[in-house]
Amino acid sequence: MLGLSTYLGLNISGCLASGELTSSKLIAAGNAREEKERWELLEAVMASDTTDPEIREQLRTLLPFVDRWANGRSIAIQEWQDRENKNYLPWPIREGDIDEVVPPPPPEDSPVYPLWCWYRSRTLIWQAIEYGEIQGHPEILQRYIDESRRLLQVAADAYPRNGIIRLYLGEREKWPTDHRASEKAPDWAVAQKTALSGLQDVIHWWITNRQLTDGQYGGGWGDDVEMWRWWTPALIGLQDQKIQDAQRRLSHGLFQIEKMKGGYTNRIDDVEHTAEDSADTITAMMHIDPTDEAWTSRARHLVHLMKTLWTGVNERGFLQFKSTYFTDTEVDLTPRKACDTVYHPRAVQPALLLWQRTRDPELSEIFTQWLKTWVDAAGRAERGKPAGIIPSAIHWPDGKVGGVGEQWWKPGNYTSNPLYVWPSQMGMMTNSLLLAFHITGDRSFLTPIISMAEIRQKYFRKGMVTPETEGSEDWCAAQMHRFLTGTLAKYRLITGDTQFDELLEMEQDPYVAYSFFGREDGFTTTMRENAAAFSSNFPLYTSEMRWTDRILNFNSHYLRKQYPETPVPNTRLLYSALTGDPGDPLYFPLNGFQWLTDRTDLSVRVKTQSDRSAEVELFGFFDGHRSVPFKTYLLQPGSYQLVLADESGKEVSRQEVQLTEQINRLELKVPGKRALRLQIY
Repeated sequence: MLGLSTYLGLNISGCLASGELTSSKLIAAGNAREEKERWELLEAVMASDTTDPEIREQLRTLLPFVDRWANGRSIAIQEWQDRENKNYLPWPIREGDIDEVVPPPPPEDSPVYPLWCWYRSRTLIWQAIEYGEIQGHPEILQRYIDESRRLLQVAADAYPRNGIIRLYLGEREKWPTDHRASEKAPDWAVAQKTALSGLQDVIHWWITNRQLTDGQYGGGWGDDVEMWRWWTPALIGLQDQKIQDAQRRLSHGLFQIEKMKGGYTNRIDDVEHTAEDSADTITAMMHIDPTDEAWTSRARHLVHLMKTLWTGVNERGFLQFKSTYFTDTEVDLTPRKACDTVYHPRAVQPALLLWQRTRDPELSEIFTQWLKTWVDAAGRAERGKPAGIIPSAIHWPDGKVGGVGEQWWKPGNYTSNPLYVWPSQMGMMTNSLLLAFHITGDRSFLTPIISMAEIRQKYFRKGMVTPETEGSEDWCAAQMHRFLTGTLAKYRLITGDTQFDELLEMEQDPYVAYSFFGREDGFTTTMRENAAAFSSNFPLYTSEMRWTDRILNFNSHYLRKQYPETPVPNTRLLYSALTGDPGDPLYFPLNGFQWLTDRTDLSVRVKTQSDRSAEVELFGFFDGHRSVPFKTYLLQPGSYQLVLADESGKEVSRQEVQLTEQINRLELKVPGKRALRLQIY
């Protein structure tokens, strides 16, 4: 491997006639921390009369790539005004792969080669982080990791003052702001303050440095709309005006573009990709402005499309979606694509939230008819599918389990198989079935959830031996941890039924263990990891990131593959602690609380909640007292006592309140520097 001294030697022997200025500028460019500075230095080398023609030609090949990397946002603003999709961030790295090298490399003995290595290595890394066909195949992923590390090492040897290169090689750099608390406070509270502050830093950076006036962030609409999913601690748990305004810009901006004029995209693709534009933007806004008619009417329009275009009664007499591929005006009935799937709740996600909040009979009629189709399919043993297992797809119009593929668990309705292969996004369907039970009281909607929980429990009691037969009951049971815990936790919260506590304890979700079983260790340990993840390597969440649907994934999708001790962000835990929802915030959210502040110096942990009571732990990292306004979402109308006490149980304050609405605004006077417990009953 060639080191810096070798390259200096090459510069002296091969480029001396071109002057030492070229050499020093190339090295300075490689050592530059900021992309724009590097691009400007390289432009200067190109423009210099003393630059060797061969070096200039090599830079001519590389510089367009560097320009896109450094100046993509400026190009989008200045030159792409009429472009609907301003996806400038992944623009430089969409071409090529591990075998197709773009741009072509200069000779290895050229002083331009380490610069090329720096860009090529990052291209491979970000492709590996984004693409499921790489992440899902360990041998392919390892090729990307090995080659990227080889190239990174060349760049690191050549540019020892470039600290960003070292981050990719596993070194850690301190967060720009130190959010650690100096006060004596509970460990969980200290860790939560650090993690939540770091998350807020990342969100604010993206809003300030990436968002365009039409709301886009540079990843393309389809990826940009997903960002709110990891914003949920701040978007749903807190009230941060900067974050809310940014989401409004994006949601409003999307519905101004031509493809969304019909309320759903007019560009045909599979439901996972067509639904996200409307589902993510409307649902996020329904959390910010629950009563805004502009967004609830858009949610209702999706139900209109579902009724009049997307669904029909199959040959078994059940209502189902006719295809995985549809738009606002057409449905693709090609037999391979003609499947309803567990991904289809995304198409009507905002309307499901509206149903949850309003219990509208019109919504009940369409959703219960559709979900009964899935209850029926789950109960049947068919094509090798065990009875009691929800399939990932139901074929249209025959209503059979699976698709045209030979195996029931591989419907074959999508060119990239893993997306709809069982269990796919099963949590969307199990949460929707649970919502149907919650609204109607009809226990038949629980049947598939309970049957799968019993299958998982039986598998657990047998010792969880790795199953040999694909598609078998045990094969399904072995994968249920990916979705079942969150649904069962929501089920326990709304019913109080403890029959599946054995499963919930086994799965070791840190919030569930704390909330239901009083286990502190897992929560605090995971929150500390959260704090560690948001305490180092800020550039890898911000300026280096090229995909807006993978902003928090560098550690989990790349670095941890090489360094198992790498901390990984967990925004779900932050969301659960702030709101009391033990599961997914996207489908059947049970967010009981929202704290009406954008400040992160109040740590809040909802211990328990129901529709008649709640218990919350608080610690304020501030002096004196502060009035803390908050909203409740699950408590039913009635008279309540709000009792605030300290660690010893000594009462700090008490007030009686009357709740008259579904969503109620209350206020609490909180003394700082004290561990407190709020009881509402």
